[in-house]
Amino acid sequence: MRVDMEHIERLNSTLETRSNNYERVEGTLGALLDALLLEPEAEALLRAPAPLLEQALPHQVRTKAAAAAAAAAAATAVC
Repeated sequence: MRVDMEHIERLNSTLETRSNNYERVEGTLGALLDALLLEPEAEALLRAPAPLLEQALPHQVRTKAAAAAAAAAAATAVC
């Protein structure tokens, strides 16, 4: 039982530390955001990104792995 209690106390301490860190980050980022000046177009985009995302949906996003696979397939097809 003592081992269980020590484990719970360690978890509690970790959660408390994490919570304190999150509060500090929130305060720092909040101050940064309060000082940030955005153009109206940028603010509108951040508030409602859906139209831009809808335009981007038909486009294929390639990863490095996909590009490497395509290059390998092209090299094999040439030989």
